[in-house]
Amino acid sequence: MSKIKIHIQGKLRTILKSIASESWIANELLHRDINEDILVDNPINYIKISGSEDNKISYLPHSKIQSEIDNISKSNGRDLKQNQIPMEYFYKAKGRVKIKYGSFVNKLFKNAPPKDVEKFASLVKSIMDQPDFHFKVVSGDEIRIYYHGSHHASSRGSLGVSCMRHDTCQNYFNMYTHSPEIKMLMMVDLRGRILARTLLWDLDERNGLDGEFKFMDRIYSTKDDQFHLFYEWAKKNGYTYKEKQSWNTPYRFKFKDDTFHKRMKIKLLNPPHIYAKENNGYGLPYLDTFKWMNVKDGTLYNYKPDNEPVDLRRDIYTPVSTKGRLYGYNYIKEDEQNLEFWYEGELKFVEYLDKWISERYLSYSNINETHILSDHVMIEEHTGDNIFIEEYDYLNDNDLLDEQIEMIKEKKREERERLEGEVRSTLINFEKFTEIGDRFLSDEISSISPKIADVRVKKIIEDYVVIGDTEGLRDYASQQLSDIDDTESFERFRRYAEKMISKSKSMKAKGMGGKKSIWSSTNYSNSLNRTSHQQKL
Repeated sequence: MSKIKIHIQGKLRTILKSIASESWIANELLHRDINEDILVDNPINYIKISGSEDNKISYLPHSKIQSEIDNISKSNGRDLKQNQIPMEYFYKAKGRVKIKYGSFVNKLFKNAPPKDVEKFASLVKSIMDQPDFHFKVVSGDEIRIYYHGSHHASSRGSLGVSCMRHDTCQNYFNMYTHSPEIKMLMMVDLRGRILARTLLWDLDERNGLDGEFKFMDRIYSTKDDQFHLFYEWAKKNGYTYKEKQSWNTPYRFKFKDDTFHKRMKIKLLNPPHIYAKENNGYGLPYLDTFKWMNVKDGTLYNYKPDNEPVDLRRDIYTPVSTKGRLYGYNYIKEDEQNLEFWYEGELKFVEYLDKWISERYLSYSNINETHILSDHVMIEEHTGDNIFIEEYDYLNDNDLLDEQIEMIKEKKREERERLEGEVRSTLINFEKFTEIGDRFLSDEISSISPKIADVRVKKIIEDYVVIGDTEGLRDYASQQLSDIDDTESFERFRRYAEKMISKSKSMKAKGMGGKKSIWSSTNYSNSLNRTSHQQKL
């Protein structure tokens, strides 16, 4: 498989190295020799951060590369190949193009997924947009000081809305300030203001673990693209970090590229239960990882210790209050499907999975009278209700479902028949109305033009056909025949009437029959015979 050498210069290469573990695009660019089959035809090259606009990438289009080769070859009096020309000529060449971080990717890689391009651009931007900063680790009473919102660089992001930033929370941090195992890592700008922060936990056998375990707690930031900078710090300094930057995944961790679950039961060297308001202390901070605490001995858990004896669980509470207090043991409950914790009232027991699951991942089925995992739901087209997908169809109450579908269909049939009846009734009423008008205007119409009268009569006959009123049509036709004196006209109208009666019968057979006429079909035959006899006379 042939490869193409893609050149990346200076600062951009440094940036790509720092984000390579999080972006395959960055990783590929660092290879230099890239497989031709993943590149577009005639790819761009000689790529760098723009010297005049740091928020853009600068590159040389393929056409300009060839032009530069031709120009240099001409000035040297001999044909040169690309690899015979120093790269600096291409980086200084005229015709370079400036473009945004994400946009240049599609001029290099073909079929790059948009979400991957967006992630790459965000990662590059997070480094380029960062003001100059440094990481700083503090401990002891400095943790209390820097928790205060007055030290924040801005009020944006999760840091800006941190529930522990207020004056009233300053007394809650004794648990941190008096524990040598706990430190705080801060990203600080040139003004000394905090851009982001997290707690560092250095635990070992003294805390009840099998060995050393250093982890980075939830990151509170002013921008989400600061997370990866903390991850890089964690990797360099041997710290595990949270798999998700959320409050409800306390035992899910990540170390470099490995994700894992670690349930911990620990005791700090200075047990924190003495600071609980319930023990006449000043209060405890909101804890993102160790969400259960024994108020008698200070044991901390990052999982719900349902395996502990009932008597012991009576002393275990949840330190997740913004007021420094403790909530009950069951204040939060685990979503056993997604391995997340939510407030107890937000979870529903899903019988077919035998699990408690957050309602945000569920849909309710009225026909089955149960909650269904949203990934297992389809919409039934007739009822519009949530039912199980084919894989779980055996869990659907199909008998009741069929019954409801049939009821809906029957209601639709009844509604259709009602509407058809209204249409027929409207047509009949219209016919009666026109008959009255016809009697009033018959002399005038006939005197003006016999053809106009013929058109009117045919329209009335066609209306009878539409509603399938065969008997009414016979009566009307017989009345018209009795008024015809001309033999030729009589025969022409008789043939036309017989044809339309046949069509009316067909309409009635299809279910479009209207009201029964008060005139019998015999009237038509008698009139026909009588009129025919008169014509012969």
